[in-house]
Amino acid sequence: DISYADVAPGLFGLGLHRGVLFTPRFQAARAEPGVTLALGVEIRAARLERADRRTLVDASGARHGPFELVVVADGASSDVSVDVAPPRSVRHYPWGALWWIGPDPERVYRDELYQVVRSNEVMLGLLPTGRAMDADGVPDVTVYWSIRNADVTAFRGTDLGAWKKEVVAHDPRAAFAMDAIRSHDELLHARYRDVVMPRWHGPGVVWLGDAAHAMSPQLGQGANLALVDASVLADCVVRAALARYTHERRPQLGFYQLATRWLTPFFQSDARILGALRDTFMPLACAIPPAREQMVRSMLGIKRGILRRSLPLATLHAQLTAGRGPRQDG
Repeated sequence: DISYADVAPGLFGLGLHRGVLFTPRFQAARAEPGVTLALGVEIRAARLERADRRTLVDASGARHGPFELVVVADGASSDVSVDVAPPRSVRHYPWGALWWIGPDPERVYRDELYQVVRSNEVMLGLLPTGRAMDADGVPDVTVYWSIRNADVTAFRGTDLGAWKKEVVAHDPRAAFAMDAIRSHDELLHARYRDVVMPRWHGPGVVWLGDAAHAMSPQLGQGANLALVDASVLADCVVRAALARYTHERRPQLGFYQLATRWLTPFFQSDARILGALRDTFMPLACAIPPAREQMVRSMLGIKRGILRRSLPLATLHAQLTAGRGPRQDG
């Protein structure tokens, strides 16, 4: 049980739909003079035609461009072929999760992510995620259930009622959510990847978000890190310095990639002893003020390493609000 306010008074976290992040930015792009949107175009390749310009090739073979800069931001499963580029290593985690989002009209879940773990094989999460952009004002709750990827097909052939009873046994408040789930097909299967790149830029191209550094979701930082990526990139584009983008993002992204990779086996793996170690030492860490503060800073998404100073919250907020990239070298 840790609170963002442990770092600074008034701090809090928000769980929200990706669509809530996407829609205002999509609307802003549509309204921006000089921006042309091409929707429904599946880009397959970004070819370097000249020293610093790239042409995009779509699934039909049509070519677009050339462009001074291509931003690859198509998620963890990115399959855009980019020539003259740094290597991109992708490792698939054996464990994923089943997800469901539904209405919580009584706001049973509010103000916290409630998570239940048993050893490191059972993990249930219930997260209030506010209202969707097109909703009628009723808040939602997101339910996730840890599952080995290889077991998903077999799970879909089991008695759904038995699984719902198991969830309710872990948290009786979840009964209304389980009543709303009518079939296995309503539970979406999410797979997780660990994406590693030595740098996130090449001639005329940069990688952003999960396409650049997907990681296990144990710390819930995917959207946060992508937003900071975009802000830093905006600043670097103005400065015409793509190498600075990699330089400025390396400390923070390096920390979170290492932290999530290290934490994952303690929550999702076959080594049960790791779950016992987690249950023993996490409460102790929460009771030690310096350790507790570092845990909260990790959840805030502002850590840049074990010994390096965290991103300053006030400065980060001011720079993101102003649309300028956060300076991370101070």
